[in-house]
Amino acid sequence: GFQYETMFSLNEAGKSLMESMQSQSQCQGQNPGQGQMHAGMQNLSQNQLSLNQSSQAMSNPYGLSPSEQEAVKRLAGQQQSIQGSMQDLARQSNQSSDRLGNREEMARSMDGVIEDLEAGTLGEETLERQRNIYNRMLDFQKSLQRQDFENRRRSEEGRDLAGRRPDPEGVEAPNRRDQVDWN
Repeated sequence: GFQYETMFSLNEAGKSLMESMQSQSQCQGQNPGQGQMHAGMQNLSQNQLSLNQSSQAMSNPYGLSPSEQEAVKRLAGQQQSIQGSMQDLARQSNQSSDRLGNREEMARSMDGVIEDLEAGTLGEETLERQRNIYNRMLDFQKSLQRQDFENRRRSEEGRDLAGRRPDPEGVEAPNRRDQVDWN
């Protein structure tokens, strides 16, 4: 029933979070490049999505039983873990708050979610905050992809792909052999 589904969701979220933490701990001490930053953020957003799904599954407009409230409190630990991993990722990559989608605002949202979950409350406001956190994470991933594309595009500008220099006049002189006689 409901408790089984809730526990399954919690286990899946916990497993996903543990995998993310393991992959991030392997990157500790390194300055992650663009790809590692993107992969780290992708892991965090997956964890946030999993947490959001668990929260949604547990929400009950008629209130939560004591055992459900305890399960909600465990979700607070998962949100704290995501928040800590986010801070670690930002620190490792030396990203400005602008680059991380206004990190302080996201941290405040996470703090609010954690506070609600620790109190055993899971209302629509909490679910909305969780959705906003997830959406900010996705926006940041898109920003990384755009920047990566711009960097690649910029790095290819000015290359002479044909391996020859263009005519300094801007127009190449016609070559007699290449002309077609239409008469």
